[in-house]
Amino acid sequence: MFTEFDPKIAEAFEQLKYANGDEAKIQKSALLPCYRAQVTINGQKSDVICFDRQSPLLNIAELKKQFVTYDADLLDIPKQNNTVLNITLKNYTMRRVQEIKLHKMTPVITFDDIFQKCRLENSSRKKKLDARNAIMEFLEYLKSQSEIKNFELTKRGNSFYSVKFFYTSKSPSVRKKI
Repeated sequence: MFTEFDPKIAEAFEQLKYANGDEAKIQKSALLPCYRAQVTINGQKSDVICFDRQSPLLNIAELKKQFVTYDADLLDIPKQNNTVLNITLKNYTMRRVQEIKLHKMTPVITFDDIFQKCRLENSSRKKKLDARNAIMEFLEYLKSQSEIKNFELTKRGNSFYSVKFFYTSKSPSVRKKI
């Protein structure tokens, strides 16, 4: 609350081509702009901290496009149960798809990466097969919603190695932020 932050980012933003000079002018501010207030909750007086504006660190991150946002409805696949595993797989896969689209990276996601990030690397073969099938259903749904154009599986030896997807170069969907 009392830590002052003085961002001197205009020159860095110009050199790194993050934003134009006008957008990069963020004023000196508290790191977490807020104030303390005393309120009554259920008949008891309590001190609360009210954040009255966005943190300058958040402003800088937005200018640098460090947030990946997408339509939350894209995670709601008909006829697929939202188990803990499916939710984890969909969220990680969606984040990777959006990062790749936003930063124009090579549109390939390896199953080893997904399994590692979703803590499935030491799981049984059946569990990995179920996870791969859930990912395929999810990608089919993204295709039906025009989030991606198409995708294809890549094999190495007898096992599936990665999924490559194709997309149009428009920016990622942003409706309800997640």
